Amino acid sequence: MLSERRNHTRYALLYKVICSPSENPAKKIIARSFNVSLGGIGLTIKDFLNENRYLNLTICTPKKDMLIRACGKLVWQSRSHDIAENRVGLKFTEIQYTKIKKLLAQAAQV
Repeated sequence: MLSERRNHTRYALLYKVICSPSENPAKKIIARSFNVSLGGIGLTIKDFLNENRYLNLTICTPKKDMLIRACGKLVWQSRSHDIAENRVGLKFTEIQYTKIKKLLAQAAQV
């Protein structure tokens, strides 16, 4: 049996995330996070994405002054046939480290 290795603790955080493909920054895709870590983010998204796609992300936290900008590479995708949503995992390639670390520290206290 293979065990999944994780380098960072994941937190079940539900935020609106605005995504735009790096090759078409004008296109906006609205997604919802289902977990976040220092290394990446899991999203529920309506669009099916091409493999190895890079997305620019804006994570919309409840605090208006705490928008977190990041870039991520699609590393996995699970297509749902019974509902019109897909789950995807993105590995951060760029992130506002101080902001995401603060957000996750607050989540760990709850």
